[in-house]
This record gives sequence, structure tokens and C-alpha cells, in this order.
Amino acid sequence: MVMFYKICRLSRRSMAFMRFAFVFVCGVLAVSAEHWNVINPNTNLTCLILDADLSFNLKFLNDTSNQTQSYTADFNQTNNVYGECNAIHKNQSVNHLKVEFYVTSEEPASLLSSWTVEFWFGKPKDSATFQLVDYKLVTTRTAEIPFSGTFERPTSAEAEIQAKDRNAFQCSDTTLGLNNESSIQLRNLRTIAFADLNSTDFPKEQQYELCSTDAKTSKVVPAVVGICLAGLVVIVLVAYLIGRARAKRQVTQTIKAKGK
Repeated sequence: MVMFYKICRLSRRSMAFMRFAFVFVCGVLAVSAEHWNVINPNTNLTCLILDADLSFNLKFLNDTSNQTQSYTADFNQTNNVYGECNAIHKNQSVNHLKVEFYVTSEEPASLLSSWTVEFWFGKPKDSATFQLVDYKLVTTRTAEIPFSGTFERPTSAEAEIQAKDRNAFQCSDTTLGLNNESSIQLRNLRTIAFADLNSTDFPKEQQYELCSTDAKTSKVVPAVVGICLAGLVVIVLVAYLIGRARAKRQVTQTIKAKGK
């Protein structure tokens, strides 16, 4: 019984540590991400929130050499944020977010021109409360990228970003495909649209739907932890039984020695 109690205490400590680590990591990721929101001026309520770290993988056609060149760029800082809670885009009602920003560059900030990324969230006909229905990126020249261009969502691209009921969406890493074999990568993503929130931040009790990759991970981790704990229990029990067996042999040998 004492051994079982110790094992249970060890298991509880392990689970407590895992919960602490999970909360700590999520907090760090949330702090590091950009935070944007859109407020409805008629109600003064927040309809859209989007947190993410953005990076860009872009391909441009060099007119001189007639060859495609690849570049990467990282989001540096926000310049301006615009948005509408009751906009119309491609004949549907949407929540719209437009962000003007600067990318990381060796050039002085005074010489940089801002890039623009836009997101449109709609209400599909199925059970989803909101879904990313369109997005666009407009770039300007930098010292590292001597090209500019407009990149849009291809017709064939499918965005996994959606949620049902009053849930928000969360994903540690997802990619939005663009034309010209380019893409936007969003890390530490959290977003909600068509909401009526009193704050520009996510509520503490907010429920999230996970992207498929994170959902698989969330199922695998408890299973791995369970297997590890079960293995630990087996190892401790085996060690305990071996110890008892050795102790009995020693006692038996002592008794026999005294009998002689």
C-alpha cells in the first residue's frame, strides 16, 4: 500500500508539472504573437481578434533572366490596422482585417515602405460560425527583396481556419497558400470572428478548436504520458518484488546459518 501511495503521488506530481509547463508555454507563445482586433463602432464590441506570428515565402519572376527567384521575409512591426465588422466581400457578409506592416530588413525604417496583408472571414452555409474565406498580400521592394507584387488566394487553396458555435480557432503552425507558389506562414495562431466581445482580448474562459495537426498532438501526448506512467509503475513494482525476494533469501540464509 505504501508503495502504491508513493507511485500515485509521483503520478500526480508529473501531471501537475505537465499542466504547469503547458500553461507556461501557451503564455509565452501568446505574448510573442502580434495582436490585432476589429471593433464594431455601432456597438463598441469586438467582432474580430487575430493573434499570430507571420512569415512569408515568396517567389518572383525575374523579367531580366526569366527565372523564378525565391525569398523569405519575417514580420517586423505593425504600422496601421483597419477593419470592418459589417463589410461585403465577393457578395457575402464578412469581417475584414487589413494590416499595414514592415518586414525585417537591413534598411532604416525611414526608407521602408509598408506591406499589406488582408483577411476576410465569412459565415459559410454549414455549421461553422466563421471561416477564413479570402486573404491577400501586397509587398514592396526591400534591400533583401528587389521585387514587389500582389499575392492572392488561389481558387484551389483551402484554409483550415474555422470554428463552430462561440469557439475560437487555434493552431501552432499553419500555412496559407498564395498564387505563384508563394505562402503565408502563421505560427501561434489564435482567432475569432463574428463575435460580440466586451474586450479586445480573448476571454480567459474562451474555448478553442484546434487545427488537425494540434488535435493529433493533443491526443498523442496524454497517451504517451499514460504509457510512461504505466511503465514507471511496472518498473517500481518489479524492483519492489525483486527487493522483497532478495530480502527473503537473506533471511532464509541467516536462519539456516544459525541452525548449523
